[in-house]
Amino acid sequence: YTIFPPEYGDAVQRDAVSIPFWKSYMGNYDEYEINKVYDGAGLGRWHASYATASYTKRNGSQHEARRGIMFASLYYDQLFIVECSTLAAGYERWHNNFRSFIKSIDFKKIYNERAIGEYHDFLKNADLYFWAQTGREGTTRY
Repeated sequence: YTIFPPEYGDAVQRDAVSIPFWKSYMGNYDEYEINKVYDGAGLGRWHASYATASYTKRNGSQHEARRGIMFASLYYDQLFIVECSTLAAGYERWHNNFRSFIKSIDFKKIYNERAIGEYHDFLKNADLYFWAQTGREGTTRY
């Protein structure tokens, strides 16, 4: 997905980073449950998917019940994943802080909003010269 027109960014996000992606990602945890997946979100300057999930994480011999919110964005040639989680009992207390942190993320601008980039018509309002092989005296200006 490195090279594609920016207008296809939403479609690429839905294909690359959606429900199958989150199921694979959450497979790294024990006893996970994906509560919600939303396509069409944003992370930094680009399209993203976000998920809320509950899962169990081993901490030594103990199992911690955790809840979290995760965003994933495929921006140019890199996949960015942001995960904020806490113990399940304290999630509601931290939810707004997690969202504020995620809103503060920005990427270095790679894509241009214009389909053709910052093109400048160099011939507009310019003098046109037709050079003669005989030298400068044979040059015609229009």
